[in-house]
Amino acid sequence: MSPTELITAALLNPDIDPLLRTPATVDGDWIDMQDFERVIFIVSLGVAEPTGTLNVQIREANTAAGGTPLNVAGALITELIGTDDNSVVAIEVHQDDMTNDNAYRWLSARAVVGADDMTYGVVSMRHQTRRKPQTNVT
Repeated sequence: MSPTELITAALLNPDIDPLLRTPATVDGDWIDMQDFERVIFIVSLGVAEPTGTLNVQIREANTAAGGTPLNVAGALITELIGTDDNSVVAIEVHQDDMTNDNAYRWLSARAVVGADDMTYGVVSMRHQTRRKPQTNVT
């Protein structure tokens, strides 16, 4: 696969910037899955306080602004804890995992830090395009 093919076949998005976060809920960017079959959400956990917890749930919505959000069944990471620091975990979502309604085409990661501070970030990579890019032949 050439670099051009890779760029057109996959799209990387920084969903939640890597930061030290206090206990709270943080929602990532909503990404449009209309032209892609799959997406991988990659969670990178850095320094984790001993009593800290991190849960990540992938949600879907029917608007780019996150309208009428629903949890994607089975698309979650439950409770990374203080002893899991410096870990990388991934959640893959396929179009078949989403609500069978073309209106629900946006996905987002929701991260919840509980009890104590955690340093983490989330990126997503959409891949397996539904359409081949057009090329101009001269």
